[in-house]
Amino acid sequence: MTALYQLAIEFRETADKLADLDLPPEVVADTLESIGGDLELKAQNVALFTRNLEATAAAIKQAKSTEGPKIREALESLQTKVEGVVTTYDKPFTKDDHEAITANIPVFGEVKEGRVVFAYSEDMKKASDVRVKDPKAKAAAAPAPAKK
Repeated sequence: MTALYQLAIEFRETADKLADLDLPPEVVADTLESIGGDLELKAQNVALFTRNLEATAAAIKQAKSTEGPKIREALESLQTKVEGVVTTYDKPFTKDDHEAITANIPVFGEVKEGRVVFAYSEDMKKASDVRVKDPKAKAAAAPAPAKK
């Protein structure tokens, strides 16, 4: 798996090479867009992983231990709010609920020219609302298939 910094270097090198060629700007933009997907996905995953580490760090601090069962117990009763990518997590887990994101939190859209363009008008109307976990709502992700 290619590291984020390596993808960034490859992207920059490709951009520099394309700039040296006599190509129409649309061709350069299309080429960079086609190779930029891996870089963007990797950056998003690094951000998500970092947030996950922050929650784990808060649990370790609360547990005053790095032992798995103590960390799990601390995560299930986390006293510290953790800033996440899509929300601020306030007691995101319980002993019976290990889903941090419920269906009311995510929105669909894309970033165009530095602005979020929402896929649904309802999401746009509530864009400034802080979405927090709804303990009565379903999890945002489908449950994992049962193990055989």
